[in-house]
Amino acid sequence: MKLKSITLRNFKQFEKITIPCRDTNVLVGPNNAGKSTALDALRIGADVIRIMSRRKPVNQSHDGFGVCPSYHIEHTSLSVGTTNIVRDYGDEDAMITLMHENGAEINILLHPDRAATAFLKVNGQYPRNIPQIVAAFPLKLVVIPTLGPLEENEPHFLDETVRRNETTRLAHRNFRNIWYRKTDEEFSEFKKLIEDSWPSMTVKKPAIGYRPESFVEMYFSEERRDREVYWSGFGFQIWMQMMTHIMRGKQDSVIVLDEPDIYLHPDLQRRLVGVLKERFGQIFLSTHSSEIINEVNSSEILTISKKYQTARRVTTDKHLREVFKYIGSSENIEISRISKARRIVFFEGQDKKIFRRFAQKVSTRTFLDDPDTVFLQAGGFSQWRRVKEVEWTLDNVFDLQVKIVSVFDRDYRCDEEVGEFVDSMNSEGSKCFVLGCKEIENFVINVDAVFRLLQRRTEEGELDIDRTTLAEIVDRIVLDMRSDTASHIMSNYTNFYRKKEPNLDFSTLTKRALDRAEALWAVPERRLQLVPGKEFMSVLSTHLQSYHKKSITLAGVLNEMRTSEIPLEMSKLVNDIDSFFSR
Repeated sequence: MKLKSITLRNFKQFEKITIPCRDTNVLVGPNNAGKSTALDALRIGADVIRIMSRRKPVNQSHDGFGVCPSYHIEHTSLSVGTTNIVRDYGDEDAMITLMHENGAEINILLHPDRAATAFLKVNGQYPRNIPQIVAAFPLKLVVIPTLGPLEENEPHFLDETVRRNETTRLAHRNFRNIWYRKTDEEFSEFKKLIEDSWPSMTVKKPAIGYRPESFVEMYFSEERRDREVYWSGFGFQIWMQMMTHIMRGKQDSVIVLDEPDIYLHPDLQRRLVGVLKERFGQIFLSTHSSEIINEVNSSEILTISKKYQTARRVTTDKHLREVFKYIGSSENIEISRISKARRIVFFEGQDKKIFRRFAQKVSTRTFLDDPDTVFLQAGGFSQWRRVKEVEWTLDNVFDLQVKIVSVFDRDYRCDEEVGEFVDSMNSEGSKCFVLGCKEIENFVINVDAVFRLLQRRTEEGELDIDRTTLAEIVDRIVLDMRSDTASHIMSNYTNFYRKKEPNLDFSTLTKRALDRAEALWAVPERRLQLVPGKEFMSVLSTHLQSYHKKSITLAGVLNEMRTSEIPLEMSKLVNDIDSFFSR
C-alpha cells in the first residue's frame, strides 16, 4: 500500500524530477526548492484517487501507453490551483506519475486551459469497474490540510457542511462539529492519543451549549481545571487538529504533511515524528526543522532541488551538513540550545534514536521529551574528554548548573576497564552509563520481534520460514561470529592489563584473556550481547533477503518489539537516567 516513486514533468518549477520513495520521506532544501510543489503533486494524486474510487472510467488511448482506463476531471475538483501548474506557462501539459509498489501507475495531465486527464496503467489485464480500479492501485493518501486557530464560537452546522469541510482547509472552523458527530469509540481513541502524546491534557467530547444560540462547545482539562478549547494555547489547538487528521489513516495509509514546524514547539515536532511512524506505513513530510531532521535517520531525508533530475537521499555526514546549511546552520542546531539547557545527554552516533524508541515503550514521558534537554554526540570512549570539557565549561565559564548524562557502548571492554572508566567520569553533576552489551543495537536482536516483522511484510501467501527455523538461522550467525568476537575480547583485555600490570607475564595474561572469553561465551543468553549488533542485523537481513525474499530493518524490528520484550537492562537505564535528572 505504498508509493515506489513520484515523477514530475513540466510541473511548476520542475522540468523533470523523480522522487524515489521509502517508508519515511522527509523533504528538505532551500526556500523555493520545490518541497511543497512535490507535496502538491500528492494532493492532486489524492483528489484523483478519490475520484477513481467513485466514478466509472472510460477507455481512452494515450500516446506511448495504449488504451487505459481514463478520467476527465474539472479543475474545481482539485485541491491545488492550476493557474501556474505548467512550467514557464507553456502549451505542453504538466504531468504527474505516481508509481505504486505493485508496478501500477497513475498518470495525471494538467493544463490551466483544459480539464485534467488521469489514466491508470497496470501490468496485465486492465480493470474495467470501480472495485477493480481500487484493487489495481490500492493506496490511501491522508493529506493534512492547512491548519488554523479554532473559532471562538462555533455554530452547530448541518451534517453535509461538516462532511464537506472535514478534510479541507476549513476543517479548523468545524473542529467541534467534527468530533460532535464521531462515535464514542472514535472519540475514546482520540482522547487516548491526546493524553499519550500530551500527558498534562485531557479532552471531553463536544456537546451543544446551553446558550440561546446553537453553538457546539468542547472542553479540555489541565491540572483539573476545565476550560473551553478556544482558551487553550495555539500549539494545543494545532496538535488536536493534527491528531484528528492523523486518525483518518491506518498502518496501510500514506500521510502527507507540509512543514508542521510552522505550528509546533520543538518538543512537539519530535513527538509528531514518533506518532507518524507508529500510525502510518509511509510518510511524506517537508520541513525546515532541525528537530525533525535530528529525529529521523539520515537515509530518510531527501534533498529537493529544481536542478536535480532525481531527489537525493542523505547518505554521508557531508550530505547531512549540507542539509543543515539549508536551514541556516552548518552545525547541529541543538548546540545553540545549550545556553537554555538544564540537562545534557551525550550519545554515541545514532544511539539517541534507538534509545528514544526504547524509552517511549518503557515510559509514556521521559527526559527525552523535555524541551530543556539537549542531546550531543560523544563519539565513543576515546572522546570522553568532550563530555568533561562541556561539563567544566558550563560550570566555570558560563556558571550554568546543568546535569549531564553520557551513555557509551561497551564494545569489547572488560568489566574492570568499564568500572574504572565510569568512576572517572561520574561527578555530582555528571552521570556515566556504559551498556552491558557490545552496542545499543544488540538490545534490538529479538527473534520473536523479527518473526512478527516478517509476517507483517508477507502480503500474499504464507511465510516460507517458521519461528524455529529463524531461531536456528540466528544461532548460526552468532556462531559464525564467535572467533572474531573472542579475539576482540581477548585483545581488549590484554591491552588493558598490560598498562595496568606491565610486569605481568604475557603468556599468563593471554591465558587469563582466553579463559575470560570462553567463560563469557559459555553462557548462551550472553552471546547475543557479545557479538557486534549492527553487523549481526546486517548479516541477518542479507540472509533473509537472499533465501526468503524478505528484508528487515533495525527500525522495523524495534517497532515490533513489545514492552515485555525490552531487555531489563534497557528499562533500568531509562529509569536510572530519569531518576538522576529528577534529583
